Amino acid sequence: MTRSSWGTKTKIAKNKWRIRWCEWDGLNRVRRSKTLYPCTSREADDELRRLWQLHHLPPNERVIPCPTFSQCWYEWYLPELNARVNSGELSDNTRKVYLTQWSHIEKRWEKIALDKVDVNEYQLWLKTLKPSVAKLSNITVGNLVTCAKLHGVKGITFKDVAYKMPKNDKTPSTELEVYTLPELHQLLKEVEGKR
Repeated sequence: MTRSSWGTKTKIAKNKWRIRWCEWDGLNRVRRSKTLYPCTSREADDELRRLWQLHHLPPNERVIPCPTFSQCWYEWYLPELNARVNSGELSDNTRKVYLTQWSHIEKRWEKIALDKVDVNEYQLWLKTLKPSVAKLSNITVGNLVTCAKLHGVKGITFKDVAYKMPKNDKTPSTELEVYTLPELHQLLKEVEGKR
């Protein structure tokens, strides 16, 4: 077990670590623990360091490393959603919609840090989704980014871009189709032969 001034790290199995740290809840010191899997030793150290900074340094001295989508969801956004449902501010159905959208986001972005998202990659990902899923997933990702910014994370810029959402194939195109002269001659030949 490696000891440090900000907590402990214990190897449980290959690529599985348990970290323990203390937090100040305003009245008492509270012990916390978390199991990380799959995770390297360095990633466990980084997570422990991030948690220590978050709970021990004054707000003006914190250098909060940018969390991954998964960390932001499970540590900040999901508990906030649950609290809003418990207080009656949000319906349980709405929370279920967010959970469904998270399953789409998680498949692609789970281990990516929020400040490492490439604008082009994000746009391509949106185009792979159905229009309604893309719209709601984009809203959910925006909520995650806002949540991270409210927790003091800086440097997230990919949501500053206006993305093109995929459109339903059933909607008629508003663009006029323009034929070239050879295409028109070909169409006329086909029409003449079908009288």
